[in-house]
Amino acid sequence: MDKKKAVKLATASAVAASAFVAANPHASQAATDVATVVSQAKAQMKEAYYTYSHTVTETGQFPDIKDVYAAYNKAKQAYANAVAVVNKAGGAKKDAYLADLQAIYETYVFKANPKSGEARVATYIDAYNYATKLDKMRQELKAAVDAKDLKKAEELYHKISYELKTRTVILDRVYGQSTRELLRSTFKADAQALRDRLIYDITVAMKAREAQDAVKAGNLDKAKAALDQVNQYVSKVTDAFKAELQKAAQDAKAAYEAALTPKVESVSAIDSTSFKVTFTKPVDKATAIPKNFSITLKGTETKLYPKSVEVSESGLTATVTLYDTLVDGKTYTVVTSGLKDTAGKEFETSTNEFTYNKPVPASITFNFNKLPEDSAVDLTKYVTVKDAAGNVIKSGFELEFTSSEKLTQGKFINTTGKKSVIVNATVKGTNVTTGNVILAVEDEKAAEVSELKLTKDNKEVVTLYANGNAFDKDGNQISSGTLTLTAKFKDQYGNELTGKVAGTDYTFESLNPEVLVVAPDGSVTPIVPGTALVKVKYGEVTKTIPVTVKANPVLETIAVDSTGVSVAKGQKATFKVTLKDQYGNKFTGNVNVTSDKTETATVSVSNSGIGQSEYTVTVNGVAEGSTTITIKSGTKEVKVPVNVVAGGPVANYQIKVLDDGKIDKSATESPANNDVQLKVYAVDANGNIVGDITNDVTITSEATDTNGVIVNASKSTANGDTVYVITDNGSKKVGKETLTVKLGTVTLGTVDVEVIDTTLKATVVTKKADLIELDAADNGDALAKLLANLDIKDQNGNPMVDSAATPNTNEKLQALKSVLSGIVSSDTSVIGSVSNVDNLKDDASISGLAVKKAGTVTLTLVFNEDSKIAPIAITVKAPAATQDGVTVTGLDLVPGVTGVGKTKFTATDKIKSGHKLYYAVDDSAVPAPAVGTTRNSTKFANEITVGTTEVAANAGQIITVIEVDSSDRVVGYKTFTVEAADLSVAADKTGFTATVTPTGGNQVTTGKTLLAVSDLANGHKLYAAAAGSSAAAAPVKGIAYTDTTVRTTYGTEVTSGTVEVDAQDGQHISIIEVDENGKVVGYKDYTITGIQIGTKSAS
Repeated sequence: MDKKKAVKLATASAVAASAFVAANPHASQAATDVATVVSQAKAQMKEAYYTYSHTVTETGQFPDIKDVYAAYNKAKQAYANAVAVVNKAGGAKKDAYLADLQAIYETYVFKANPKSGEARVATYIDAYNYATKLDKMRQELKAAVDAKDLKKAEELYHKISYELKTRTVILDRVYGQSTRELLRSTFKADAQALRDRLIYDITVAMKAREAQDAVKAGNLDKAKAALDQVNQYVSKVTDAFKAELQKAAQDAKAAYEAALTPKVESVSAIDSTSFKVTFTKPVDKATAIPKNFSITLKGTETKLYPKSVEVSESGLTATVTLYDTLVDGKTYTVVTSGLKDTAGKEFETSTNEFTYNKPVPASITFNFNKLPEDSAVDLTKYVTVKDAAGNVIKSGFELEFTSSEKLTQGKFINTTGKKSVIVNATVKGTNVTTGNVILAVEDEKAAEVSELKLTKDNKEVVTLYANGNAFDKDGNQISSGTLTLTAKFKDQYGNELTGKVAGTDYTFESLNPEVLVVAPDGSVTPIVPGTALVKVKYGEVTKTIPVTVKANPVLETIAVDSTGVSVAKGQKATFKVTLKDQYGNKFTGNVNVTSDKTETATVSVSNSGIGQSEYTVTVNGVAEGSTTITIKSGTKEVKVPVNVVAGGPVANYQIKVLDDGKIDKSATESPANNDVQLKVYAVDANGNIVGDITNDVTITSEATDTNGVIVNASKSTANGDTVYVITDNGSKKVGKETLTVKLGTVTLGTVDVEVIDTTLKATVVTKKADLIELDAADNGDALAKLLANLDIKDQNGNPMVDSAATPNTNEKLQALKSVLSGIVSSDTSVIGSVSNVDNLKDDASISGLAVKKAGTVTLTLVFNEDSKIAPIAITVKAPAATQDGVTVTGLDLVPGVTGVGKTKFTATDKIKSGHKLYYAVDDSAVPAPAVGTTRNSTKFANEITVGTTEVAANAGQIITVIEVDSSDRVVGYKTFTVEAADLSVAADKTGFTATVTPTGGNQVTTGKTLLAVSDLANGHKLYAAAAGSSAAAAPVKGIAYTDTTVRTTYGTEVTSGTVEVDAQDGQHISIIEVDENGKVVGYKDYTITGIQIGTKSAS
């Protein structure tokens, strides 16, 4: 018999004996030994333990808890029966039996006071029941997570956390390692894992609420501490609650920031010419202007002046760049004032200090392992200098460059046509260097889309309807222009590519054409309401944004500014009706107004109820009684109750404005809003209108041209009804004005009207860069680049851009002129000042910013006082033309041939098509003109034809050459110092190789001489001039013998021993030597004597 069967048999016997003893205690004492009963009870109690322990050990699973309970109850009964038997039997072993039974019972079954140890079965049952309860809570928590019920999840999270922290110790008290581990792994581990997974979610939820509550209680420090934890953990929350918790975090942050009084948090130095200001709330860029930052050297009255202020994208920091240089070790005081946050809330005026410690360059690196392909790459833009702490330093040092290629101005490198270049950058005066670095040359290409947006008439569209109507961020309709997607790109070097890429280089598309159709050029056509993803693609670079098309506006409500009308018999009363769409905006439509009882009151409506969004309804009291006025528009209607009363005596007066009380100076606003209309009524004690006295009152204003808004007030009568019409008198002033209404000399009251101007005008003007450099494309005029360097925005925050191709009509230029007072030049010899802004036109010949000569000048833009725009200073560099702009390759001087003392130009290649060369000769060089300026036809009057034009000059003189384009604008400049070798000279005996001997005698004809030739160089020829009393002029060395003058003068070829020429005693015979190329290389003159003349008679 195996062990298991033996245990089962013994257990069965014990159970039977126990039952017998319980039923027959007296008989059992006689039949059964007490020891047997005790033994059987002990076996039953151990069996209760084995019921769960053996199952766990052998199967790794829990037994059915019902079986454990059954065994537990049997054990308790067996113990009770055995104790009864022992007590009844008594005897010497009674106490021992009882102690033994209790020990086994408390070890295996149950123990009333478990401080000295746990009873195994009772502890297991408690632990198992607790574990299943814990698991049920876990399942409920999981269900809450699956249902994304954050509130329920948080409640259960805290319950489980409490259980895990305080109650799960019961699992550790269970006897048996296998059983304990199974309980922990099956129940506790899963609950713990789920709870831990949600720790960030619940923390964020709690801290977001805590921040909100702290804001409401005014404890912003506590709110900030809570928000810091929210920000720390919100990125770690689970996907289940991510959207809800991110919104909670945003809401808490918004509440905190809204409660903050915006202020400057800190100020710190960046480098020798700039410092950083950190704000507690995002600053409005329009207020972060130089004049709102005051900087002084601490303890002195020495001021430093801001040049520019650049606000970060977040608006929480601003970099202030100075005209002046900070001094190492000195402390500076910064006072900020006039700042506002993006919600329009004013910053408190603050005073902060910072100490400037000059950063020491510790490293210099190239930003990229390549450079763009260009004729003049500015190397300073492609290196970064840092201090030992890794902070970027932008000033307080100078850079030096060396390269395998020629550098101009020490920093510009021509990479055109190169595959790579070797460059070394060094911080001047230090050992901080990059060393020699090989940089690949790669043409600019789009690397990222820096901006993609929907625009119309160059204004960003924020609201788009299916019918194509578009509105800007301020709700103003953009009436003109075409709906277009616009994109900006940055190249791989971080530079803006806008203006460098053609529209055909990138394309747009709609990913949801059923909602919105996008043509490749970016033009947009809305189809139906919905959201479409639109994409721009430039090479491999793409960007996608959503564009929402809203349903077309439809009439939703008819708003009435009166809940009821009470009017005296025979009098009139008015109320205003406004039609609104489903978005709460004004809706243009027709209205029909009727009175239910025309015998009580009649009714009329302004503009005959046609084509407006706002109407004035006039009720005429006919007879005492009540009626209802019904206003209908489409399917909508509203009713207004009317009471017509007898009316009492005049008790007061009522001044009623019939519209919004605003006069718009804009000539383009639609619908027109260029006046305010009002009426004046007499009312009784109950407020009933008892008389229209509009025609009897006067309206005056105390405003004058010097101290207020100016308006006109006049009466207008139509169909017997008089209204006062308030209009703008044409002044440039805007603002509120209080009008006084009088009846005779009695003041009835006052009314405020407001003059506004919605005309688009420049309100923010900022510069993109401190320095602009002109080039040949600017045609010697700074206006185009100046405009391009300015960001100009209207009062709605929309950019004003060059929108017109026709000169002098583009929006950006006109916007600038509307607020510009003038431009002051620091050097009028380079670019003149502009006092009359009408002279600024985008026609280069009359722009007012034409370049006069090469140089660097600061142009300060001064704005009208009313514009409240701070002056802007921009440095303009008009570079001198250089030899880099000369397109003729190998241009050089060679001796001329048309006369002595002349030089001419030669080249190895042709000049660029359409270009020309001009020269000037003087003892010194003509200063290089500015690139792009029109040729000075006085100084450079003579055109050069390479290889033909000869220039008379002296050695040591300077020939200045300029190259001009097809528009006669300078693109290149080069000077040549004339050397003796460059000038033509007369041929002489040094180039004469032959020996010529004039011979006479009886073998030579009388009156002639024989020219005997020897040693003539191979291929050379000799030519003699006719004998004369003086030597013939020596031709220019190198001139072609075919030259008419040369050939005419030296017409006789001399061949050895065969040529006789006429000659007389004392005459000269001049001979030239011509090389194998037909060029004159030598000259010699011979004086003939008598013995060299022949005596032979002619035959």
